[in-house]
Amino acid sequence: MQLKLQLICDLRCPGCTIPLQAPIFLCMRGHSICRLCRVSLKNCPVCDAELSNIRSFTLERLSGKFQFPCKNLRNGCLVRLPMELMKWHEEKCVYKKTSCFMGKIWHDCDWRGRENEWLQHCQQKHAQKILGKQESFELMWNFETLKDNAGPIIAYYLIQNFGETFNLYQIHEAKHCE
Repeated sequence: MQLKLQLICDLRCPGCTIPLQAPIFLCMRGHSICRLCRVSLKNCPVCDAELSNIRSFTLERLSGKFQFPCKNLRNGCLVRLPMELMKWHEEKCVYKKTSCFMGKIWHDCDWRGRENEWLQHCQQKHAQKILGKQESFELMWNFETLKDNAGPIIAYYLIQNFGETFNLYQIHEAKHCE
């Protein structure tokens, strides 16, 4: 197990430290580097040698066999996947840090936390903006009170019903007629 962990650590780009995945390039002395660093750097971050267009197909195959931890491991995510699937997971990971969307719209909250804690935060701090359990409800917005610099989303509520939580937001696109 220790050897496997060391190999995973060794399969990180020395330039940006992200796990290596195809295409993996080599410097003129044989150090590996990721595609992004190959484009952005002029010389090898390990030995300062010139970078080449030579690919390391052996490392590419090897890196495809390993499962890497999610970047949200420190926040509690235990998912391990091959790198080609990790980007998809990390975009949807409930352990990623987020800010309160309610606060962005209503300008009254600067909460930051894990995405899987957001609903609980809203229930505690924004209960007046959570609707539910009624058979029906009515929301009305007064567009005359909008300021000229209002963003496109002007109101945001959560609706909880049928054991689900739904997002409800109002988008206002000002039509300027001349």
